[in-house]
Amino acid sequence: MNDFFNTNFFYCNGENSVKIGLNDFDSDKHYHLIMTDDEDDMYYAIVVEPGFWYNFNVNVYKWNFKLLEFDGDEISILVEDKIDIEKFNISLISDDEEEIKIWKYYLWLVQVKLGYKFDIIVNQEFLDNEFEEGDYVEISRECYNNYIKKTTTPLRNDYSSLTIITTIFSVLNNEEKDEILNHDWLTK
Repeated sequence: MNDFFNTNFFYCNGENSVKIGLNDFDSDKHYHLIMTDDEDDMYYAIVVEPGFWYNFNVNVYKWNFKLLEFDGDEISILVEDKIDIEKFNISLISDDEEEIKIWKYYLWLVQVKLGYKFDIIVNQEFLDNEFEEGDYVEISRECYNNYIKKTTTPLRNDYSSLTIITTIFSVLNNEEKDEILNHDWLTK
């Protein structure tokens, strides 16, 4: 990603999270990490130290990062970056076969539209080191429930298959999302 920190998405205990690892660099100064999603619905600002990892429970996959450095007199931005999604390993968990089908169609269309690469498994969890690269996430009602408990704009009465996946795996802007949601596969 950059010379200062790395990110990794993972699934644990019903929530998708992002892990941020700061590389070791000049520790005589103070550092803050500011993270925002593209919708400005979620915002984190924390004090960080080089050489440590930090975990955040999130369900949105477009994040903006700023790493600020304080030397006592001046504040400077060391790096401003966005997560560049290259590959995701996605586990779809549902007893409803129609829901799984809708989620797969949606993910296939996202891959075609944006050139992403997904490894998709159904009703299984990814085991440690099963896949060597990429990030690991789960699409499920449990993840959706955990997300809407934390978001500032909960969608508590909408459990449609498309709402679940577009909320949990929010990688599209509104125009891209509208184009995919109007595709024949999803409007039948």
